Amino acid sequence: MKRKNGFTLIKLIVVMAIISILAAAPTLIPALSRAREENQKARAAKARVDDVKEDELALFQLGFKVKIEMEDDDITAMIVGRKIVDNSTDTSTTGGLS
Repeated sequence: MKRKNGFTLIKLIVVMAIISILAAAPTLIPALSRAREENQKARAAKARVDDVKEDELALFQLGFKVKIEMEDDDITAMIVGRKIVDNSTDTSTTGGLS
């Protein structure tokens, strides 16, 4: 059986693919770098949004706990300007008698 020396069609296609990849590499590398940077920016923005959501939830839970405590202690508080006035010592409910 006679053996052929030389390139087969598959070898030729593989070599052409390698050459085209190497030729395109200088244009692909900056594009990949920009895509990586954009991905990192998007992840950082999402992390900031998640932090804000956690803070909002914590504030909501704190406000809810304060409201429950006020109701449990039977305190009626009114905010007047920057002063907190406690109306639980109101004498109108006892008829002025102490």
